[in-house]
Amino acid sequence: MWWPNVISANGDKINDYFNVYGKRVRIVKSLAIYDRWGEQVYKAENLLDANKGGREIGGMVASWELVMPGVYVFVADIEFEGSSGSEIYKGDFTVIR
Repeated sequence: MWWPNVISANGDKINDYFNVYGKRVRIVKSLAIYDRWGEQVYKAENLLDANKGGREIGGMVASWELVMPGVYVFVADIEFEGSSGSEIYKGDFTVIR
């Protein structure tokens, strides 16, 4: 699994959204993003990987105008092909302008 550590979120359509990437992902059971105060700013469930093999499997789709610069934390519950359970991934990324 991998994800960007910085996104610009400035509306230029280059690096504007947070995405989670991975191989052999069957489904992202949940993806939650929190701001520095612990307030949930994004939540999605049952995200399917339509492209497989390292393509986008989930993302922060909130309007870029509403996202403030700063550090955000995410928690993703991901189920892989050939696995009976899921794994939790946690991390952070920075939004700059």
